[in-house]
Amino acid sequence: MSVVIENNHDEQAILISKGAVEEMLRICTKIVIPRSDNDIQELSMDDEVHGLDVLEQVQDDQIHVLTPEMILHLTEMNKGLNVDGLRVVAVAYRNLDKVKTDYGVSDESDMIFAGLIGFLDSPKESTGPAVKELMSLGIEVKVLTGDSAAVCRKVCEQIDLPVKAIVTTEDLIESADVILLEKSLMVIAEAVMVGRTTYGNTMKYIMMAISSNFGNVFSMLVASAWLPFLPMLPIHILTQNLLYDISQTTIPWDHMDKEFLLVPHRWNIRSILRFMVFMGPWSSIFDISTFLFMWFYFDIKMPDDPQEHLFQTGWFCEGALSQLLVIYIIRSPKIPFIQTNAARPVMVGSLIISAIVLALPHIGVFRELLNMEALPAIYYAYLVSALLSYLVVTQGAKMMYLRLFNAWF
Repeated sequence: MSVVIENNHDEQAILISKGAVEEMLRICTKIVIPRSDNDIQELSMDDEVHGLDVLEQVQDDQIHVLTPEMILHLTEMNKGLNVDGLRVVAVAYRNLDKVKTDYGVSDESDMIFAGLIGFLDSPKESTGPAVKELMSLGIEVKVLTGDSAAVCRKVCEQIDLPVKAIVTTEDLIESADVILLEKSLMVIAEAVMVGRTTYGNTMKYIMMAISSNFGNVFSMLVASAWLPFLPMLPIHILTQNLLYDISQTTIPWDHMDKEFLLVPHRWNIRSILRFMVFMGPWSSIFDISTFLFMWFYFDIKMPDDPQEHLFQTGWFCEGALSQLLVIYIIRSPKIPFIQTNAARPVMVGSLIISAIVLALPHIGVFRELLNMEALPAIYYAYLVSALLSYLVVTQGAKMMYLRLFNAWF
């Protein structure tokens, strides 16, 4: 980059250029060599620099021909500064014979090398911890820079980032898939955690939905081949699905196990289908046990039986509560309520929906609207034992699944 400074008093002008050391040395033929150390200036960022005034003080005997030995010395000096982590630019100038209105690249020739400027730009304090956090999450950190390889290596050492290879470029086209709105790499680590949590909660919903639906369909097939009446009315199925879907709206606020967040995950449709086939049918065992209990204990066996709605209400409650319980079984490969607990919104939502399910058969307006019957106390004793057994059996199935496939979702 070059600028032209004009002196309005005597119509003199100086072309001053700055750029990468190697490029500037190629357009320079002379060099300013100070006569003493007093001529060398060390400036801070707050100092005011009057470029034209300084250059006017340069005497002719300070300007020498730029020799190959000098170029080599300046190149080595640049490398040494880079190794120390300084970004270096070279400055050169040229006295113009006459002032022009337009200047071009051709004017940047036969320049006088004035010196080197080193800039020390230390990494932000948050960079080191952010890089360490990203690496702990299994993310390989790569640095894209326009600086020299030596500067890049020095910066990586300062932030404790292992260097495997360095590839640099001078002309970088600005492009990115992720745009940081804050000047901190910690934002990336936080985004990774949020992304993995979102993915995990999404997988929870999918696994719960497909395994539950698969089990319900299997149970319905068994019921249609055995029972002389509908095991549940369409209004029961719709109500059950509505309540279950409402309970699952709290899943986005659930948290994931720390082990899940430490590694990246990929969408795998085969794993989802495998999970559905393996985990889905276990709920049908307890659906069928409910059929047997209502069939034999309440003697509901004939079509148009007066207690047909009692049978349907019994399966409605057992099916709805087992679906709510499966949330805690599927959400983590760990043992629910012992090794891991769901977030408070999930637990509160499940308790509210469970209370609604149990209350519906005993509220007159809903009982008539939904064609339900109030359930006797003996049924609730069976229900508690069935749900506890379901929890134990599905946890055992989960441990078997983990042993066979060494993965959950």
